[in-house]
Amino acid sequence: MHYDGLNYRITTIADSAFYNSGITELQLPNSITRIGRWAMADAFDLSSVTLPLKLEEVSRGMLAGTDITSVIIPEGVTHIDDSAFEDCNRLHSVFLPSTLLEVGDYAFDGCHS
Repeated sequence: MHYDGLNYRITTIADSAFYNSGITELQLPNSITRIGRWAMADAFDLSSVTLPLKLEEVSRGMLAGTDITSVIIPEGVTHIDDSAFEDCNRLHSVFLPSTLLEVGDYAFDGCHS
C-alpha cells in the first residue's frame, strides 16, 4: 500500500476490521498472511472477496453473515475455524485446498445454498 509518499507492506487484517461495513467487494493483497476473527462478518452486502495466496488459516467468523456466493481457499491453509462462513445464505461453492486438515464447528452452518 502506498500512503503519503511511503510504501507499506500489509501482512494482517485486524479482528473485526470490516465488521458490519457497507463494502461490496474486497481484493486483498497476497502479502497478507493473517485475517483476524470476524474481520468481514455481517458485512451484509459483501458478495465478492479474493483471499490472499499466502493466507495461513481461515479465522473464526471471518466471513460469517456475508452475501458471498463462492470462495476459493488458497493452498497452504490447513484450518478453517469455527463459524468462518456461518449464515452465508448465498454461498453455493467452496474450493478447498489439498492442505486442509481441519474444519471447525459450525464453519458452514446456515449455508443452505
